[in-house]
Formats: sequence, C-alpha cells, structure tokens
Amino acid sequence: DVVIGNPPYIESRSSVIDEKLKDEILKNIERRRKNDHSLITRGSDILIYFFELGLCILQKEGYFSFITQNAWLDTDYGFKFQKFLKNNTQIIGVFDNNTKYFDESANINTIITLFKGNRGVTNNDVNFIRFNVGFENAPSLDNKQQLEKDGKIICVKQNDEMLDKIKWGILINSDELIIDLHKRLF
Repeated sequence: DVVIGNPPYIESRSSVIDEKLKDEILKNIERRRKNDHSLITRGSDILIYFFELGLCILQKEGYFSFITQNAWLDTDYGFKFQKFLKNNTQIIGVFDNNTKYFDESANINTIITLFKGNRGVTNNDVNFIRFNVGFENAPSLDNKQQLEKDGKIICVKQNDEMLDKIKWGILINSDELIIDLHKRLF
C-alpha cells in the first residue's frame, strides 16, 4: 500500500555497481516493462532502478514517496525517466527547497517525490513546489495560501505536453514567466 524510501546516492559510473549487475538489472526491467524499458537507460544513477522496482511492488491505489538527490530532474537520463513516470504512475508532486541538508563538500540537493498507483493517468494535477523553507518547516499541501507565501508552485496536468518537452528541473526552478515562455515557444 505504501512504498517509502531513500535510495543510495550512487552515480551510474560508480564502481560500487559493476557492469554485470547493471546488465542484470536492465534485463529485469526490460522483462517487466516491455514497452517502456528504453526510458530507463544504462547511464541512469542507481536511484532510478529503485524507482522502477518500487512502482512494481506498489498496489494499484498505493502511495509512493522517495527522498532522493535532485540531479535526475535535469539530466538526459532523467528526462527519459520522467516520461516513464508519466506512463506508469499518477504523479502527485515533486518538492524541492532552498535548504542544503549536507555539508558543502557533498553538493547534494534533496527532493521529495510523491506518486499514487502503478498506472499512468492523464488529467490529474501535478505539483512542482519549491519551498523557501526547509522541508521540516514546509506548510501542508492543503494550505495553498501558506504554500504560496513559503514557496513557489507550478501546477500542470499530467497530460500537458510541456511535461514531455522540458525537464522537470526547469519547471521546479523557473517562475511563471519562464514557464509561459516555454509554452509559447514549444
């Protein structure tokens, strides 16, 4: 009913995961995801494999939330994976903030993602929220007025073409003017 996790922050080129293991992981993904397996690439950071497996074990109406690094929002492998998520779950939200939780040597920024179910939907609202405060001080998602005061909200429909054309990192880091410009250009 619920999958909650904080997968390891290991880059795809890390020697911690050998090539043979990656081959096996990708072979299993291809078996499970016949149509969408190409959206999860060999160059993906390890956390992407955890997302895919988490969605496999999730019940049809279950909830899924991960705390991960935010790098996949802006990478080429992440852009492909974002299409995978659109096809395979109801995206409720991607939440970022301006707080650094690790010392400066780590240079990792964390996000929280929230999904429902293991089937893609088309007309739900997808919230991209960037809080001006740390997650521990963030307002409830039900409190729109406080959300707008303590952060920035971009809300799009899951079937919006924009989710196929621009990386989610742009959505979560841009203001309404930039988002409007993207809509007009694409």
